[in-house]
Amino acid sequence: MLLVVFQVGDQRYALHLEVVERVVRAVEVSVLAGAPKGVVGVVNVFGRILPVLDPRGPLGVPEKAMAITDQFIISYLPGQAVVLWVDSVDGVIDYPEGEVTQAKEILAGIGEVEGVAKLEQGIVFIEDLSKLYRRMAGRLEALDS
Repeated sequence: MLLVVFQVGDQRYALHLEVVERVVRAVEVSVLAGAPKGVVGVVNVFGRILPVLDPRGPLGVPEKAMAITDQFIISYLPGQAVVLWVDSVDGVIDYPEGEVTQAKEILAGIGEVEGVAKLEQGIVFIEDLSKLYRRMAGRLEALDS
């Protein structure tokens, strides 16, 4: 299984490579008036205007100002391309699928993380982009009400 490993705060996470288009350096984000909290704004990526999402809230990581060393992961949800703002991207790893610890094996009913990979550098939480987006959308809706 090919995973794109990235860092937000002090923790490493991963997305399946097939939902990632590319990784680019963070650029200036245009603030979108009226956007819900968690949507940083929008950027122009090769002629496409894409929303920039901050996964820090749903991942339980404290907010921070964007730095020039940060990176954007351009990813695909069904029918929608989005940009995830992350602190850094470690790269792509080929991790044996049979060695992933499933979330339900860690804590029954956790359902928020797809699984956990154990690397020499520590634990990596494997995120399902659709589930992460739903967590973000749920938090956004709760903040709007």
